[in-house]
Amino acid sequence: MDSWHPPQPSNTSNPHFDIKHYPQKDKSNLGHATVEFEELWHHLAKLEASCYGTFGSADEWQLAKWAMDMCLSVPCQLSTRPGRGFHNSCSLFQSIDHLPCMPSWMCKMHTIKTHNPVAPMQEVMFWYHDPVSLVRELIGNPHFEDKLHYHPTKLYTRDHLCQQAYCDMNNFEWWWNTQVSWHLAILCIVAPVILASDKTQLIHFTSGMAAYLMYLSIGNIPKSICHQTKEKAMMLLAYLPTDKLMGFGSPAACAHAEHHLFHMCMAEILQPLIKAGTKGVKMTCADRYSHMVFPILGSYIADYPEQCLVMVCCHQHCPKCTVPSEEKGALTEYPLCMQQVTLELMHQLDITSNTMAITSKKNVYHNTGIHPIDHPFWESLPYTNICACITPNPLHELHKEVFKDHLFAWCLNLAGAEEVDAHFKRVPPHHGLKNSERGVSGLLQMTGTEHHHMQKTMAALLVGLPGNVTSQTLHAMHAILDFIYLSHLPMLTEANLQRMEHSLAEFHAHKEAFQVASSCKDFHHIPKLHKLQHYIAHMPSHSPCDNFNTELPEHLHINLVKLGYHAGNKHDYIAHMTTWLER
Repeated sequence: MDSWHPPQPSNTSNPHFDIKHYPQKDKSNLGHATVEFEELWHHLAKLEASCYGTFGSADEWQLAKWAMDMCLSVPCQLSTRPGRGFHNSCSLFQSIDHLPCMPSWMCKMHTIKTHNPVAPMQEVMFWYHDPVSLVRELIGNPHFEDKLHYHPTKLYTRDHLCQQAYCDMNNFEWWWNTQVSWHLAILCIVAPVILASDKTQLIHFTSGMAAYLMYLSIGNIPKSICHQTKEKAMMLLAYLPTDKLMGFGSPAACAHAEHHLFHMCMAEILQPLIKAGTKGVKMTCADRYSHMVFPILGSYIADYPEQCLVMVCCHQHCPKCTVPSEEKGALTEYPLCMQQVTLELMHQLDITSNTMAITSKKNVYHNTGIHPIDHPFWESLPYTNICACITPNPLHELHKEVFKDHLFAWCLNLAGAEEVDAHFKRVPPHHGLKNSERGVSGLLQMTGTEHHHMQKTMAALLVGLPGNVTSQTLHAMHAILDFIYLSHLPMLTEANLQRMEHSLAEFHAHKEAFQVASSCKDFHHIPKLHKLQHYIAHMPSHSPCDNFNTELPEHLHINLVKLGYHAGNKHDYIAHMTTWLER
């Protein structure tokens, strides 16, 4: 067996920026250590048997890999060949199960008591990993050597402005401020935990076949690596329950019970982060040193309904600030939500509402915008402000909601669908542009790619359109497109943030043009339009939008969920998918 050689260090210096490093002492290490991959490699090297373990040879291993990738059984004509290590699918799976694998899955069962004493109790099941073990797996991956960020840094441009720049998560204020707030800040390493949750349909033709997925990554890994699914920098943390709870009377009561179930399951899954984030965990990192690592929840990626679910706020309310529901259309700043303030308000409302009637209690919670949850999963997580962890979601908020569902729909009403389609059809073929031979107004399902292509030509196509398209309409469309493009820059400076702020103000100054002969009556019932002003405040503290986007979790559904579902017999499919992932 050939000896294993670690990757060579790479030059990460940037001639365009000055780097201010966080003060550290001897890289805050606790001594040399061997990563788990090296220990396994050396163990296999000492064995007298083949380095292919239970398979015996390269041919055996390739045959097994082919059978697993194709979801096939072992062909009968190959099961009798000499020197075989397995003769059927059962023996093949036994050989695979003896191989080293990722941290094992755990299963938990919850019994839900209904309000109806006659109805039977409902049992729900969810599968999950230990989040600390996944953090250990990611931060100790030798493939990420010389790529991980162990301490925060600040970037400054080398021009006459000397502006602060923001790129990866280690360049942002949250990590720096969290590190400074500790008494032993120099001796520890923060592992910003990034969670992403999304629900997906496993098949399109049968209702009820769904999976609720929770992914985990860490901010120590550069976003250029996280964006590549082959790097496996984001791991599947849990399958949350998708059961429809019954026996609670009204649909609102059933939805309330499902909200409680979500927070109860999340509290169970993230329980190890409380102790690990408070006292730290000794881990062997990819630099082959032992460090005291503190995994802290830093970001939560989700679409708007799940953001409201996590933030225990009512629908049509902003999960980031205290803006009234009837004032979301104005460019007015309101105080940001704070975790401790939210918990205290929930406690006060719970005490005062005990003596109220059910109708009065609902009105109290609706006026405050808080959905009553006994114990949110984030209430005990150390050094965490869940209100700041909620990240922007460009895929659903910018491209789908703000641009496609609202601005583009308003333009169709202003100029007419036939005229807009005619302009799109006349766009000449060009590299990087998708030809719309049949127009775009009749498309029922569109992806983010189609939205990108429409945005490239939308501002130019508005010029000369008949109807009620005015110069104010063009100003508003130009402003929102500038905001979208600036928000997708991989590296932002203070000047970029000022331009984004100016573009947003420009849009609000000319947005009234869309109310003329349009279906837009007011802007106060579009929560995602209001959330644009939180992009500017969120980016300096956490990261640009391209670092936290739901495109990556949705793409992972294919490799980590749907392939495993179709590889099984569709019965007890969650358990089968966990076994398939381990193999």
